[in-house]
Amino acid sequence: MLNPKAERVDYGWELRPPQGYELDSAIAATYTLDLDALLSVPVALCFHDTLEGEIQGERLALLEAVGQLNGRLKVFYQAGKIKLPGAYNRLFALLEPWLQPVMPGNVAYSSFHPKFWLLRYTAPKSPVRYRLIVLLHIPAHRDRPFRLNVTACSG
Repeated sequence: MLNPKAERVDYGWELRPPQGYELDSAIAATYTLDLDALLSVPVALCFHDTLEGEIQGERLALLEAVGQLNGRLKVFYQAGKIKLPGAYNRLFALLEPWLQPVMPGNVAYSSFHPKFWLLRYTAPKSPVRYRLIVLLHIPAHRDRPFRLNVTACSG
């Protein structure tokens, strides 16, 4: 039996490249885009680290990582579903090239609702490796839905 309180997923660790590898490209898809959460992704993908707590002291590392990801990361989200951050951050403007809103068809009440990451990692003289991370949202209880993370890796 899974214990949601003890068995938490740290996406910084899940996104980090395998030892000796670096991120080649990545796509992510979500319904609601959280810009604050997205700001924690570049450091994990580029520097094999996670951002704990506030990003204020990590601005230079974050700025460099954001620059490294341009052209290598695309995030698809439901058009009109960006979670408003608590405070404005000028770094949000740097995320814009990664973002791709999706409006499915012309069908009333349709939505784009996947939750996944697909990452491609490369290393010199090593085979390409892939990682697929899927977040499943299971309505176990009306007040507390259960979230399950499934990760599959190649190699």
